[in-house]
Amino acid sequence: MSGPGGPGARGKVPKEGSGSGSGGGWGWWWDVVLKLGWFSSGKDEAARNLLMDVWDRKERGELPVELDFVFCDRDRGEAPETKAGREGQRFFELVDRLGIPLVTLSRRTFMPELRARALEETADHSRPSASMLEWRDAYGARVIELIHSRGHRAELAVLAGYMLIWSRAECEAFRGLNLHPALPWGPTGTWQEVIWELVRQGATEQGVMMHLVTPELDRGPPVAYCRFPLRGGRWDALWRSVEGRTADEVKAAEGARNPLFLAIRADGERRELPLIARTVGEFARGGLRIKGWAPCRGEHNVERGADLTEDIERELAIGGGR
Repeated sequence: MSGPGGPGARGKVPKEGSGSGSGGGWGWWWDVVLKLGWFSSGKDEAARNLLMDVWDRKERGELPVELDFVFCDRDRGEAPETKAGREGQRFFELVDRLGIPLVTLSRRTFMPELRARALEETADHSRPSASMLEWRDAYGARVIELIHSRGHRAELAVLAGYMLIWSRAECEAFRGLNLHPALPWGPTGTWQEVIWELVRQGATEQGVMMHLVTPELDRGPPVAYCRFPLRGGRWDALWRSVEGRTADEVKAAEGARNPLFLAIRADGERRELPLIARTVGEFARGGLRIKGWAPCRGEHNVERGADLTEDIERELAIGGGR
């Protein structure tokens, strides 16, 4: 994971006029870089922002990484008449502009009959049917074949807005990190499901985490996280606005327009970009590594993940995040 010579081999050296857009002059550049794979469904602006943020940090010399490939589970030109199709095209245009090798395999057209049966038989994706496991295994095997046949050998992969659950073979072929919009001990599911569950619980804090990818939905070992309060200051008025109503009643009446819902989403979303970058940076510099299936700092396992809250808040205070 840590590259030739282990973590100590990674370091910064001054180098003149390197990197696109540097305009000459001196900057910090890394003598050893981490090969990074990127998995995304490319379904919205957030997917583009996540990729662009890591790219920008790399170009500024802040992240010692090379983006080895981008994988997307939709094909070029797929469903161009739909919003998802148009967003996917914008994502592909960004990848092309950055010059990153793109690998695609449409989930919709891969073994469609088996996929249709799997979706029909699987009400809860955290409890997949036998047909869903069969489809995931077949799809995952083809993904591995496509990526490796093109010579890509990323040391670490990031799942950023990737809407499929990896098969066990993918988990073993790629060391993957997934962004999840909750604390390690928080709710599972999509960001919308997470927020409604927080409202239902009357939660006092929220966060964002990166965890190792496993075939179990959002339950891989936590690697890193940051947290923020949901009480005090402006939060108290937002909670008072939903007093006397259940989360289901608020959802039915206002849905995603509810101010508390919007505030929780906004405060989590602005921490996602810095957390991905900080976590990848920890791996690239050797501060974090994976031993077996356990994230480690030095020789010590990080059972609940590394708390990067102070780093994230410091970056936000000086204008980081979006």
